[in-house]
Amino acid sequence: LDSIINKGGESAKKEGNSATFKVGNMLELPYSEKTFQGVICIGNSLVHILDEKEILKALQEMYRVLTNNGVLILQTVNYDRILKDNVTELPTIENEAAGVKFKRDYTFRKDGNIDFTGTFILEKDGKVTETVNTVVLKPLVKGRLNSFLLDAGFKNIKYYGNFKGEDWDEKSFATIVEASK
Repeated sequence: LDSIINKGGESAKKEGNSATFKVGNMLELPYSEKTFQGVICIGNSLVHILDEKEILKALQEMYRVLTNNGVLILQTVNYDRILKDNVTELPTIENEAAGVKFKRDYTFRKDGNIDFTGTFILEKDGKVTETVNTVVLKPLVKGRLNSFLLDAGFKNIKYYGNFKGEDWDEKSFATIVEASK
């Protein structure tokens, strides 16, 4: 996994290289076929798509823009663990020096989805400001995600429990996927 993530790191340091960013939609990526050797979808992004047909479509789009033998790196929270253990909150992310905290709470819905509530807390000059946002997530367990990946055409699918490349299991905090076209 490390070699995939760091592949090309040397060329990124050379003068004259630059990155171009586009705002787009995972369901209609703004690129032509076989544009990239790698696609990265991290930050628990895929589970913001609630419709299973659209999840498959997004993965098909990622597959479409990959060159032959291109690699997809995908990360979600480990929903096998979340659902099995009824996890209602994730560890708070905190930067004491900056006075910032990010609390993350889950509420299980009757429709099978999860309400994710993020609370951003800023403590500055003795004043505390909280910003709260709730979004609905589709808790994709490993088996269901694997089916979508196979249906989209991916092969050589490998699962990791973190970005260090440690094996995935039901207790892992993350589900990291490395899959090829």
